[in-house]
Amino acid sequence: MKSMNGLPHKVLKVELEQIIFTDKDGTEYDFDRYNVDVRSPMATHEYSVVVNHRTGTLSGDCVRYGSWGNLIEEEVMDILELVEAEGKIVRPYDGYVFQE
Repeated sequence: MKSMNGLPHKVLKVELEQIIFTDKDGTEYDFDRYNVDVRSPMATHEYSVVVNHRTGTLSGDCVRYGSWGNLIEEEVMDILELVEAEGKIVRPYDGYVFQE
């Protein structure tokens, strides 16, 4: 069990989507999206954290207790720590800033 916000959590799944492409209008995309399912003592939570390598930003959202919402900076960092503990981080994000 991992700890998040001081509470025990079990990581059920960590998936990576690596998106690198240029669309027909010439807009470049380069980001890693980590999809993480975590079980707490009360429920299962689904998180998605985006590490945008083009803009140097971090963001995330979640589904928990039946509702969708955005993550705050501390939650994004907690999820990335869980992903790192699972050995799933593929590219560094040092110096990136949180984007609401």
